[in-house]
Amino acid sequence: MRLLVLAALTAALTPLAASADLTLRGNVVTPIGPGAFEVPWRGRSGPRDFWCIAGEYARYDLGLPGRTRLYRTSPLPRGAGEGVRFSLSPDGAQPTGLALIGGGGSVSVAHALLQCK
Repeated sequence: MRLLVLAALTAALTPLAASADLTLRGNVVTPIGPGAFEVPWRGRSGPRDFWCIAGEYARYDLGLPGRTRLYRTSPLPRGAGEGVRFSLSPDGAQPTGLALIGGGGSVSVAHALLQCK
């Protein structure tokens, strides 16, 4: 039990990047400009994990409606240990990295939330 308490205190006191935000669900997101943010790599993460966090941040932290489009601005493939950048603007949009029927360079916030496990 003491180890659990110590681990929780250590995690709570570990500093994040100066500009990083914790989402309502405890994920880290770093704003990188107007309407743009990065989901940093936090261990084993695939495209669905990054989109899930982006959707949660857009919906619950930014308060955007489910129909709002999110664009991935990081190029594919993502390098080991790299995060993924997202934007509310189609400028610089890259492929989503998700298998989508009809393709497209963006997904809605609602669709991003469907990627959550």
